[in-house]
Amino acid sequence: MRFKIAILLVACFAGIPASAQTLWGRTELGMSVANVLSVLPQAMPITEKRDHIADAEELLRIPEFELVGSEFVVKFFFRNEKLVQVNLSTSAPNVTSMFVTFDALSNALQARYGQPIEREVKQAGFVKKANAKWLSGRTDISLSTFGSEGMAPLVSLNYSARIAEEADKL
Repeated sequence: MRFKIAILLVACFAGIPASAQTLWGRTELGMSVANVLSVLPQAMPITEKRDHIADAEELLRIPEFELVGSEFVVKFFFRNEKLVQVNLSTSAPNVTSMFVTFDALSNALQARYGQPIEREVKQAGFVKKANAKWLSGRTDISLSTFGSEGMAPLVSLNYSARIAEEADKL
């Protein structure tokens, strides 16, 4: 009887494809460099001055990508030759424009993913920073900005699977 139930369950689920975890755009967690290049041919391999995030290495980059009226650099990070994270970043000319870009991105992300699960804006002395986070399926989407007058403020948008990976440990 158990054997028949097992066969029935396999038959029921055999036709259901395993859905891949989407990161950014048409990229998915675990893609190879070749897979990313096939869906984003404008991405370019990086041979020098690669960035690193934790134990992941930047292997591909889109040097100019327009988003909410700003030019972003898109970086693709791989661990063991598998895509694990996508980061979009831009420099703002000043703190005011940094927050304009942050708010525009935040509004676009909210329209796509709903209310953020976390949002914080702080000022400590001359430094201003803000961050917001969303979850889409098992993808962690983090928007952050940091800057002060006299330094080039940055806005960063990150797509990763960190929260999902931690949840799998529970």
